[in-house]
Amino acid sequence: MAVILPPVSLLTVTLLTVLVLLAGLAPAAAESAGGFPPIGLRLGTDIWPPYEDETEDGEVVGLSSQIIRAVLADMAVPVAGIKTYPWARGLHLLERGRIDGLFSGIRTAERAQRFLYPTEALVRSFWVVVVRRADAARFPFTTWDDLRRGHLGVVRGYSYGAAFDAFLETHPNLQRADDLTQNLRKLDGGRVDYVVADLMHGRHLIHQLGLDGRLVIAGPRHIAPTHYYVFFSPATVTRDFVDRFNAALGRFKATPRYRALVEAAAGPGALAR
Repeated sequence: MAVILPPVSLLTVTLLTVLVLLAGLAPAAAESAGGFPPIGLRLGTDIWPPYEDETEDGEVVGLSSQIIRAVLADMAVPVAGIKTYPWARGLHLLERGRIDGLFSGIRTAERAQRFLYPTEALVRSFWVVVVRRADAARFPFTTWDDLRRGHLGVVRGYSYGAAFDAFLETHPNLQRADDLTQNLRKLDGGRVDYVVADLMHGRHLIHQLGLDGRLVIAGPRHIAPTHYYVFFSPATVTRDFVDRFNAALGRFKATPRYRALVEAAAGPGALAR
């Protein structure tokens, strides 16, 4: 005896199709007991040596990259790949779950609402002031008010900490550039008298531009400390994974391996500064 099935309506077919598509869009983290995509972490970064850089054959290198790889290896967590993007593009991809983690960035209240941060930073650095060696006596840096004497160069869109950002709003001769390289060239050419830079990034670029004998970091005072993090997409990574990464990073920072990586990039005594 033949069984006659009821006709399947177009609405039923449509609903089933939608459910299948939605299932395919579910966060990849749900497919892995480890709290991250089963293929491994897809990481993104920008180019900001010595923290992160890219070789001619496309390999991502640098201090932050080495730290992250070492911590994930200790956790036995695979890395599907690390790619470089313009910073704004990386944030866009992270928010949409197209990448799982992004580094090296500072923690802001706005980002903390959108992404998952560890409490441990990858590395600590400092905002410092760069001057021309020949004019160091004319343009000393002992207090922030010294910076009002001349023209001060900063990078457009950067935050140097809430207190110094507020100071910059009152500066009479502030000049903003697109990046630190442009600012260092302006300083060397006498178009600004002071430049604010990240300690490690500034040293790297001064050497790369061949300005070692002409530009110096005014010391020993710095403007403010700064901390750089890797942060994760809640679309593909769980809070539990981030907590485990945080613990593993804390353990790694207590090892000689971590000290060696930081001092190779920043010089001996960098962690004690």
